[in-house]
Amino acid sequence: MGALNDGSMALSLLFYQRFQLALEMVLGDRRDPCNVFHWPEVVLNLPGQESYNPSMPRVWKLNPITGRMSASVLSYVDDLRTLGSYETQCWAVCAQSQGKMGVRKDNPPTATGGPKRLRW
Repeated sequence: MGALNDGSMALSLLFYQRFQLALEMVLGDRRDPCNVFHWPEVVLNLPGQESYNPSMPRVWKLNPITGRMSASVLSYVDDLRTLGSYETQCWAVCAQSQGKMGVRKDNPPTATGGPKRLRW
């Protein structure tokens, strides 16, 4: 009388693993200083710390070459969002991921959200 897993759970896990592998291939080696996704250190910015800064994220990857937050690619359902500390870094992330992941959204970088236009 127990609940049994069906095949859809196994398929969703397989899809997730393949997506993560593809994303890892796009990001490249994070230890390479020439890589736009380079980050050797993770910074914790937690309330209660003396160095706590509420304008910064609570957990972020530090790029020691620039002294800023490292570039990232975030995924939500079927949408990829690129993050960077400055505009040229955002464009470098888009250029690196566009050829490999087939990204069709190429709006200019912005600090605020909004509707995205598609390029067909």
